[in-house]
Amino acid sequence: MKFGHEYTVIIDGRIKRYPSVTQVLPPIEFYCTPEQLESARVEGSANHEMIKQYFDTGKTFGDDYLIEFDKFWNENRPLFGELIQYETPLISESVGVGGTPDIVCVKSIIDVKRNFYNAKYHALQIAGYNAIVSDNKINKSVKKWYIVWRDKAGKFQIRNVYNDQATAIFLSLVKINHLNTAVKNYFKTV
Repeated sequence: MKFGHEYTVIIDGRIKRYPSVTQVLPPIEFYCTPEQLESARVEGSANHEMIKQYFDTGKTFGDDYLIEFDKFWNENRPLFGELIQYETPLISESVGVGGTPDIVCVKSIIDVKRNFYNAKYHALQIAGYNAIVSDNKINKSVKKWYIVWRDKAGKFQIRNVYNDQATAIFLSLVKINHLNTAVKNYFKTV
């Protein structure tokens, strides 16, 4: 199963498509019903939208999720550094991908998840975001790659998943993705 979507831009009147960071990652093997998958997707999208509204307004709107996020955010601000941007779609021509990093701070990149999956897998995703952010000169490359999720008790948890091999592996996955796409396009043309 593959997640993600393409990023499309118009450059010099031509449409250019970039795979998303998550599209180039190896697929996660798991089973759930289509209804469970859709429910998780809707919940994840809603959580990201709420966090965006929180950063846009500084308000929690009395929402339990945002009240806990506000506590978590304020307790960890020195760790993260100053907020630079959030939920902003980006592309990188030199890396060859697009992505929407959840939260970019001076000292860190933060990805908000519904739950923690696998440190190495998460590291590959944030390595992609780090490369895009660096390439766009939004921030220098950082080594604090945080996964943030809410536990069963409703408290936000944090884990640094930085891995010094992840960037090279991610860039290799981008090349593999581009090669696979070129081969598919080769056989499509008559």
